[in-house]
Amino acid sequence: MNPQLSPATVPEASVRLHVLFPTHDPRGVSFPPDYFGAVESWLVRAARGFTRAGLAFGAWQAPDGSVVNDETVSYFVSCSQADAPVLALKLQTLLTVLFEQQAAFVELADVRTLAC
Repeated sequence: MNPQLSPATVPEASVRLHVLFPTHDPRGVSFPPDYFGAVESWLVRAARGFTRAGLAFGAWQAPDGSVVNDETVSYFVSCSQADAPVLALKLQTLLTVLFEQQAAFVELADVRTLAC
């Protein structure tokens, strides 16, 4: 065992949520910057912080078989295992209601983070 990491200093597990917010609504209209400002303010209150990882580009197959290309803003937040399900549900609601999405990408992963 690393002498600098005694069992008492190993951090508890937490959950990292990765969420993608679209830059355009389903009609192709860009979301205004204040939408993202509101999301970021909410993330600070709800999860005590976030990391904005920048633009992400992807493609997915629609139910009719067509390929849809999209541009999203990628965010990471961390929270306790107890808070993760509620936070994920709130993010899903934000995406489907405010951002008019039929589906939401919210990925959860168990992590251990060392703060130096």
